[in-house]
Amino acid sequence: MPIKYKKKTRHYRGSRHNGWGIQGQHRKKGLKGGFGKTGLQKHKWTWLMAKGDRKHFGKHGFKRPPCVTEEIIPINIKVLEEKIPVLLDENLVEKKGSRIIIDLDALGYKKLLSTGSVNGKYDISVKYASKRAVEKIEENGGSVTLTEESSENEE
Repeated sequence: MPIKYKKKTRHYRGSRHNGWGIQGQHRKKGLKGGFGKTGLQKHKWTWLMAKGDRKHFGKHGFKRPPCVTEEIIPINIKVLEEKIPVLLDENLVEKKGSRIIIDLDALGYKKLLSTGSVNGKYDISVKYASKRAVEKIEENGGSVTLTEESSENEE
């Protein structure tokens, strides 16, 4: 912890202006050029262009409307493996013999990713899937069916 009695500010205690000269100096906002971002288009313009944010003024880029964008909710094989016993108990997936039929679109997932290992035979229908995920499931005797929304088929 610094020793306060050796600091220069200790000498100024009791004085009126703490080393800032006559009464008006360092009291108001006169030497700062205004509060905050005041004067960026006037007297602080050179500072803005040299050091500040050059993109401060104007519009930059655009935001895509929600009707155009699609939120893709992914799931990894590892997470799917962990959820299968729960999904079987809740009758959200079907089991036919040794195969498990999973409709990821109905479960709310739109993409299947490849992290994890496959321990069973799965017939999965999903909108998107990575190449490696499809390879892993087909190596183990399962299949992946890529579905498309009905609005895309109609056009």
